[in-house]
This record gives sequence, C-alpha cells and structure tokens, in this order.
Amino acid sequence: MYLISACLAGVNCRYNGGNNQCDWVKQFMKDKDCLLVCPEEMGGLSTPRPPSERIGSKVISKDGQDVTDNFLTGAEKSIQKAEETAAELEQEIAGN
Repeated sequence: MYLISACLAGVNCRYNGGNNQCDWVKQFMKDKDCLLVCPEEMGGLSTPRPPSERIGSKVISKDGQDVTDNFLTGAEKSIQKAEETAAELEQEIAGN
C-alpha cells in the first residue's frame, strides 16, 4: 500500500482549490494499491484556504492565523490511516 498526496494524484485539495497533478505519480498508481490523503483537509482546513508557511516551529497562514495544530493533526491522521491500512492488509494476508 502506498500513501499518496491527493493533490499529486489530481484531487483539487490544494490551498488554492487546484491540484499539483503529477503524470509520474498517476502512472505509478495504475497498478498499485494507493491511499490518497490530504493532511491539510484531514487537519480541518478548508479548500480553498490561505497559503501557509513554516515560521520557526509554527505554521502560519498568509492571513496571520496559527494553523500549526491543523497541520499536526492532519499529519497524525495521515499516519494513523496508513497504519490502519497496513493492519488491514496484514490481517488479509494472514487469513489466506
């Protein structure tokens, strides 16, 4: 199972409502089990949203909001989803 950034797969979840579709990623996904994630959305941020950047240990949106917790939550949820999916695959393999 591969964890893929949803915007690289062509999902319109980027901060500006677009995507960063990458033909290489789309080709890579064709014959593989993939899980698409958008950590920003999983962290509770909307699409579209103001762009954000890391400043020291914080993530600050262009409009001055501290969105660090959103980014951390999204990252944690992405990791959790990957771990859950791996556990499901392990159970499936063990059952065969």
